[in-house]
Formats: sequence, C-alpha cells, structure tokens
Amino acid sequence: MKNSTKAVLITGARTGGTFLSTCFSNHPDIFWVREEVFNGSSVYASLPDDEAILYQVYRQRFYKLNGFKTLFAELDTKRLESILSWKPRIIFLLRRNILEQVISGLIMNRVKTTEELPIHSFDAVDQSVTFHIDPEALISGVKRVEVGYLQYLDWINEKAYTYDLPTLTLYYEDLYTPENITNLSGITYIKQNEEWKILDFLGVDEEYPLFSGTIKISKNPFQRIENYDEVYSLIEQTKYREFWEKV
Repeated sequence: MKNSTKAVLITGARTGGTFLSTCFSNHPDIFWVREEVFNGSSVYASLPDDEAILYQVYRQRFYKLNGFKTLFAELDTKRLESILSWKPRIIFLLRRNILEQVISGLIMNRVKTTEELPIHSFDAVDQSVTFHIDPEALISGVKRVEVGYLQYLDWINEKAYTYDLPTLTLYYEDLYTPENITNLSGITYIKQNEEWKILDFLGVDEEYPLFSGTIKISKNPFQRIENYDEVYSLIEQTKYREFWEKV
C-alpha cells in the first residue's frame, strides 16, 4: 500500500486548533489525532519518546493522510527536527485578533476552575457568567503572544525551508463565522473557499466537507469581562485598541 501523506498542525492556545483538528478527524481519508500528542495526559503518554509517538501517528496505512496537532510552546529544536524528518506538510493556525485570543484564554482558565467545564465542549455554556480580568496581565499576555508568534514562525519556517517542506498559514477568523453553523444540530462547517484551499494543500478528496460539532464556549469573550470599563480604558491607550474595535 502506498505510504500516506503526513501533516502537522502547529498552533497556539485559543486559535481554533481543536475545531480544525476535529474537522480533519471527521474526514474519511484522514487519520488525525485531535489532542496534543506530546501532552503528558495524551493517549501516547506511555510511549518512550517522541520518535515512538511520531511512528504511531505517521505509520497508519489505511488513510491518505496522517497528522496531528501540536502547540508552538511544545516545540524545541530536537522535537521539531524529529517531526520534520517525516517530511510533513505544515499548517500554521493563527489568530489575527490576539487581544481576543488572550482574553479568551484568561476566561477559559477561570471557566475550568469555576464552572468545571472543559476548554472545548459539544454543549452550550452559560454566557452570562462574567470574570474579573487584570488589565496589566492582559497587556503583558498580548505582548508575549505577539512577539512569540513572530519568533516561532521565523524559526519553524527556516527549518522547514531546509527540508524543502510546504507550509500553509491559516487564520481563525477566516475559518469560522456564526454563519457557518448551518443546522439545528450545531454542526459547524469551514468556509468553502478555505476548505478547498486546505484540502488541496493536504492532497485529499474535496468531495467530503470539513465540519465539527465543537461549540465556541465563549462566543464573545469581551462581553464576559466583569470590569469591562477598566480594561477598555487601558486598552484604548495602546495599539491593541484596534483589536477591541473589530469585535
């Protein structure tokens, strides 16, 4: 049997990585691990090292494409070299509105501890609960994400270039809008133009749509800020004000 194509999705927290991974795993031609395989709580945690994990993921022979998701923060030089040695197609998934991304992350950390809900859900969540956000911590978090993205992308792209590997950069905002939820069951489909671009890049059948049953836990994280005016008064003095105004 012909060897399957390999792929890896590299993303940050709160950028839609689970949504996109679920879309991939629902495609009949794709074997996709939705969780971070290098996480200590993953089903692969018992394997001895990264090479053993990658072997288990990439040696599945009954699919046209094998792949998995990992976070930027999980990668070091040795791990990245191990991944790239399998010659995968690389997808980066980012979020243009990094302010919303960081607020979403801060809120979800609180949601997990106060509402006892997972980060990602197939169930509706009470949107009326609000949380206090430390404005200074928010600004620091946005700056870390902004700088970190650039550093990680430069580093990984440089490595990918040496291996002559194809890359595709996607943005959360291009994949998902409320209009993508097309039926009462809450199934969410990727925008068609983005879907075709992704499937063409991965080399799998475009006949089957990419869809997910996961739900956005916090549909508008800005509305869940308890001290909204305090946070906004600080944000409006920074260059990140444009992100607030786009929501």
